[in-house]
Amino acid sequence: MFLSALELRNIIESSFLPKRCQCSLSPDLKLTIKVFADGRTDQLDFSVTGIDASQLNGCREINDLIAG
Repeated sequence: MFLSALELRNIIESSFLPKRCQCSLSPDLKLTIKVFADGRTDQLDFSVTGIDASQLNGCREINDLIAG
């Protein structure tokens, strides 16, 4: 993985603004992304698990992930 876990989380979470997004990275480099309906509740808009973060080596891969 080209980016640190903190950098990757920051890029992904900020790309979903103004919605609240929470990313977590497991030790085996599997990424979970949760996007919430708004900043005031914990109502989940969508969630994706098991993303292989080792494949996210640059801006293009991250952009493709977010666009998808």
